[in-house]
Amino acid sequence: MANPVLMMQGKAAYQENAAADKMGAGGVEVWRLKAVKTGKQGLQFEYRRPWEKGSPPAKVVTFSVTVE
Repeated sequence: MANPVLMMQGKAAYQENAAADKMGAGGVEVWRLKAVKTGKQGLQFEYRRPWEKGSPPAKVVTFSVTVE
């Protein structure tokens, strides 16, 4: 993206749920972003299962971020 409002700070990190020792336990991905200037920027996250290459995302979430 040219002239972004937000910049990624490193790579996304996966954090396992406290019940991670159980089969199928979930977790979360943590994305760290830094505001580099004022303005608006959209963020879109898509959930895809890694083994289903070429399939549409199972879920899409979009956020509008305003930096003042």
